[in-house]
Amino acid sequence: MTVTNEPNTPPLSATGELIMSLDELLHRYTTLLGERAGAWGKDEENVVRRARIALTNAGYPPELGHEITAHLDYAVLDGSN
Repeated sequence: MTVTNEPNTPPLSATGELIMSLDELLHRYTTLLGERAGAWGKDEENVVRRARIALTNAGYPPELGHEITAHLDYAVLDGSN
């Protein structure tokens, strides 16, 4: 994958590239999960949750859809996690 910057901007740091890549992978993964019929498995929930936490802790909280956020947060609040 090639990361392109806006003209006249400095190149991204390694951390910046990792953050952008993780964010892109998270969105692709949640899109694939959404296209598939059926409930998410615990492993799938955990992958999405860990990526969201990592990006948030790095100062770049991902913009996930309301349904995904509610799904993840409901599982935690419900105690089913």
